Amino acid sequence: MPRIEGSRAPCAACRNHHLRCPIDCPLAPYFPANQPEIFRNVHRLYTVATLTGILKYLGDNELMKQEAIRSIKFECHVRRNNPVHGCLGLLRSLEHELNELEKELEDVRYMVYWLRKNNQKQQQIIQDSQITPMPSIGNGNGNGNGNGNVPVNNDRSVGGLSNNGSDLRLYFD
Repeated sequence: MPRIEGSRAPCAACRNHHLRCPIDCPLAPYFPANQPEIFRNVHRLYTVATLTGILKYLGDNELMKQEAIRSIKFECHVRRNNPVHGCLGLLRSLEHELNELEKELEDVRYMVYWLRKNNQKQQQIIQDSQITPMPSIGNGNGNGNGNGNVPVNNDRSVGGLSNNGSDLRLYFD
């Protein structure tokens, strides 16, 4: 099919309306001919006049135009997938997921705190069990019984556990 002077292959917007696509078509850069479904999706929520009005309002700022059309395409895609709630439904779903993840993070932080605290207690128990007992203080000078024999507990167990390592493995395994 020969091209007519001043026109080109129709963009998705012009093709949808069965029009010739002028060279200066404002929607052609954003809705190429090979993406008609995307335009139909957008056209369910926005008319061509609304889209061109948005583009005219943004003036010559091409970056803003691209971002606006990208946002409109996303909004229409979400609306197609969730016609009742649309973007608000997606936002609420993401908010709920964020709240659940924050709760999980709080639980993990508490677990780390608890494990660190428990580990400090275990380290203290190990250090206390490794302290050598003091030698007998009784030397017959003022100990009250005169024989210099003060009973000293040389048992190095802590809390009824021996310190040979076998019982301590219960805490670390």
